[in-house]
Formats: sequence, C-alpha cells, structure tokens
Amino acid sequence: MSLEYEPQPCASPLEYFGYELRRLREEAGKTQDELASIINYSSAHVSAVENAKRSPRKDFAMGCDAALETGDHFVRLWRDLRRALYRPVVRSYFELEATAIRVRTFEPILIPGLLQTEAYARAVIRGNMVAEDDDRIESRVAERRERQNILNGEGGPMLLAVMEESVLHRPIGGPHTMREQLQHLLVVAERPKITLQLIPVTVGAHPGLQGPITLLSFPGSPEVAYFDNAGGGEIVGRPEDVAGACCRFDAPRAEALPQGASIELIRRAMDRWI
Repeated sequence: MSLEYEPQPCASPLEYFGYELRRLREEAGKTQDELASIINYSSAHVSAVENAKRSPRKDFAMGCDAALETGDHFVRLWRDLRRALYRPVVRSYFELEATAIRVRTFEPILIPGLLQTEAYARAVIRGNMVAEDDDRIESRVAERRERQNILNGEGGPMLLAVMEESVLHRPIGGPHTMREQLQHLLVVAERPKITLQLIPVTVGAHPGLQGPITLLSFPGSPEVAYFDNAGGGEIVGRPEDVAGACCRFDAPRAEALPQGASIELIRRAMDRWI
C-alpha cells in the first residue's frame, strides 16, 4: 500500500521515522524480533531506530517497506531524513545535479564527490564530522554513493573533472584506500562521458586556488554555478555571475594536462600507495 503521511511538527525526521516504524510494525502484528529477522538486522537495531537512537540506512527502509507491505513509505521517510542532514543550499544543489546534462567541476584538495570510492568518501566525511556518530556518518556515505548513480546508464551527464595533482598524494584513509581510489579513477576514465584532467604540482598560482567550483548545464535552461565552502555552499545563476564562474573554471583547466597524460600521472601515483 501507499501511505499518506504528515510528520508531526514537534518531531525530527529521525523521530518520525521511528514513530512510524513502531506504529506500522505493531499494526502488522510483528514484534521487533520478527521484523529484525525478516530484514536481516538485529532486534537491537530495530529498537534503536524506533527510539531515534540510530539513523536507518536505505536498505533498512526498503526492508521495512517489504516486510510491512507499506509500498515506498519508509523509503520516502528515509529520503526526508537524508535531506535533513544537509543545509538547504546543498540539498538544492543535489537536486540540480541530478538533472544536469553536463557537469564541470574543479577540485583543488579532494577527489570530487561523484568519483569517490566508498572508503575514500567515508574517510573524508568522518574527517569533516568529527563530533558525529557512526550512523550519521554512514547516512552521508550512503547519500554520496546514491548521488553517483547519475553517472550510470545512458542518460547520465557528461562529466569533466579537473583536479590538482596533489589530490593523488594526500593520504585520505590510508594507503589501501588511496590505491583503491586511484584505481577507481582509472576505471571511470575509460567511460566515454567522463574526462579527467590533472594540474601538475609545478603550476603556480591560478584562480582555481580560491576553492572548488562546479558548473551545471541543463537542456533548454541557463547554466548555474556552485561554490562549495565550509558555510554550506552557494548556488549562483545570474548570467554575469555564471560567466565569472566559467572564467574561474577555465583558467585552471588551461593549466591541466590532457586526459592521457593525466591518466599516466595517476598510474605513477599508485606506486606510492602499496
């Protein structure tokens, strides 16, 4: 069945998920142990979610929908919960990114999120969320993995990712994680819609050092730019602002190696991570 729901004004998305899980589990005549057995989680985990002590993962929500015959009710609640993890600007950016036909991104410090492996993403997110618990971190990791689905299939956008060579040498997550991440870059670089370019460490100052920038193109709509920063990011759409953002992207790209030379740089960097 498909359920209509109206979250209680006083409840957080996590609290409301737990409230709905207990309500619909009891209506279905199932104990926590019985539900846990069906969805392959522990009864302690089910109890923790019901009491808003743990954040559910997407497979947990899907399992609850299947076990309790609730259509996509818990998956929708999970999406509400996931959106609550981010500031409004970031949520808006993710929605725009999902409909773009071309993504051009420059990263001076990290591998772009769309190209991160799960282990690399987890290390980055954990480093940025030192005061958060594991469940909240895992929710962010799962969200990032889901975002990457836009690159799969024929309908995905063209992606041009320009990075500083230094991202290949920063020990995010340790040697194994870095080697896996660089191997992943080599694999995705073989896709016809993905282009990777690296700016050698020998290049001096350029506008890209001001910070990460992403340009999104849409069919029949103006291009927009997104500036990522610690304050939550900024989306700009005014033509003059987007033109300035394009200049900020084009300048570092002009300093970048072609894809073939960039891939060779990645191959050489892998030898460090053994």
